[in-house]
Amino acid sequence: MPQAKKGSTAVIGQRATAGVGDPILAEFDYFYRAGVVPDGSVEARSAEWTMRIPAGTPLMEISLRDQKWFCTTYFAAYNLMGVPGANACLRDSKGDGRFDQVDHTGISWGVAQTQPVAYRATEIAQPGGFKVELLYEGISGNVVNITYREFAENMIRPAFQQDLKYTLAKADEEISFRGARLVIHAATNSKIDYTVLSGMRRQ
Repeated sequence: MPQAKKGSTAVIGQRATAGVGDPILAEFDYFYRAGVVPDGSVEARSAEWTMRIPAGTPLMEISLRDQKWFCTTYFAAYNLMGVPGANACLRDSKGDGRFDQVDHTGISWGVAQTQPVAYRATEIAQPGGFKVELLYEGISGNVVNITYREFAENMIRPAFQQDLKYTLAKADEEISFRGARLVIHAATNSKIDYTVLSGMRRQ
C-alpha cells in the first residue's frame, strides 16, 4: 500500500545549521512504497533464465510463491535469446540482512543460489510527485556555494541540478531562490548557520 510523504525539512523562522553536502532546505510531496536496494550486483541463472540486478537497484517487496521476495520494478530476467521477460527477485532466506537466493516472477524451475549480498532499506516513489532541495557546498572567499536539485520518478537520482553562488556582503545576508528566502548568519567550509524565512515556490 503506497504511503504519502509530504513536508519540508526546515522550520520557518528557526535558526539551524548544516554541514557541507547536507540539505539546507528540502521540500517533498509524493507517494512511495517501502523497498530495499542491494549493495552489490547479482547475476545468476535458473534453468533458461538469467537474472541481472545491478547494485543500487530499487527492489519492491512482493509475495512470490507464498514467500517474501524483493523484485525489480522492470523486467531483469532474460531468456535464452537474451530477451527480458520477467522481473528478477532476491530473497534473504536466512534473515541475516543478506540476499542469498534469486528467482523471477515467471514460471519457476527452481530457486538459484547466489553469493550473499547485503541490502538496505529505501523508498520506491510512485509517479507524479516531486522533491526539491538546496544543498550547502561550502564557501570560497565570501561567496557561498549552494546546489539546487530536483528529483523525479524514483526520487533517487536528481533529474535537474543547478549550481548557485551568493556573495555575502554583510552579516546576516538574505538570499533567495525560487521563492525560498534564507538569512545566512555565518558560513565556513565545514558548515553554514542560517534561518529559512520562506519555502520554495512550485513552478
